[in-house]
Amino acid sequence: MRLSVILLLLQLWGNVEMSSSQNACSKLPDVPHAQVSDQQQQYQEGDLIQFTCKPGYTASVPAMKYLCMSEGWRAVRQGTCYFSGPNCTPPPADAGVIVKGLPENDDPILPDILLTFSCDDPGKYLNGSSVLTCGKDGQWDNPFPSCEENCKVTGVSGSVLLIPRVRGNQLRKGEKLTFQCRRRGDFLQGKAVVTCLADGQWSDLFPTCGAPLGCGKPPSLPDGDIKTSLQFQYRHNDRVEYICENYYTMEGQPYKTCINGKWTGQMRCLKPCTVDRETMSAHNIALRFSHVDKAYTTHNDEIQFRCTGQRRPAGTVSMRQRCVDGVLHLPTCN
Repeated sequence: MRLSVILLLLQLWGNVEMSSSQNACSKLPDVPHAQVSDQQQQYQEGDLIQFTCKPGYTASVPAMKYLCMSEGWRAVRQGTCYFSGPNCTPPPADAGVIVKGLPENDDPILPDILLTFSCDDPGKYLNGSSVLTCGKDGQWDNPFPSCEENCKVTGVSGSVLLIPRVRGNQLRKGEKLTFQCRRRGDFLQGKAVVTCLADGQWSDLFPTCGAPLGCGKPPSLPDGDIKTSLQFQYRHNDRVEYICENYYTMEGQPYKTCINGKWTGQMRCLKPCTVDRETMSAHNIALRFSHVDKAYTTHNDEIQFRCTGQRRPAGTVSMRQRCVDGVLHLPTCN
């Protein structure tokens, strides 16, 4: 009886040692980005395991091995797994953008990983693709999206029409509204086209329609003037006529017209060309058909020169030159 008790105690002690050995190796070593080859459910003292790196990672040693001991796992050959392939850059931390699918612990973003994007504010919209895939070359298949403010279509005057009609009361960045007057004879006061900006604001105030506006004093014309007496206020469709100074040539129509508060019409006064005896003497030339000390010629007119004395033309500038808005190229004789 006493011998049986002793044998039973020895058997129980052996089971305790075996259980203790098994429990010591119940938790695998932590090797980041690696996995155990031929993993088992239980390990006993003396068992040897080998780690291999996950796809996209390379081991720093030929084989990473651990041995199960009574006190736990002991490294036989310890190493690390480092990333060796192309990876994608993480998306920027834009305010309001929710990103799902990022690896944990700042792990690299490997090819074929999908990221999903959304906005945390229901009043905003996602500008771009909501799903991005990391490519084999380490590049994303689309640009990163952003969350943009909607522009609200509110406060539109009843005197205007939207062309075409807008569905809903919100538009996205870059979208435009075009306005025109409802009643014939009215004029649009403001911009006919406004654009939705990135901050949710419109590029301009919405216009209104009404009777045409008058104009203030007409703009001045460099080297010219108005032919009639000047007024301080003009009505819609009033017209003024301009004239250029003597020897100046007008380009364009000589009229400006008041159209709904703005003067319309484009003209300018082109300068004449002058040449004097002192300048011609420096080039050893003179006027071919005149002996005056100073000559004037209007824009687009031609003037001819000759060499003085027995000199001959030098260079490539012709003896016949055309005046172009005050510029006249002079030939030279040697």
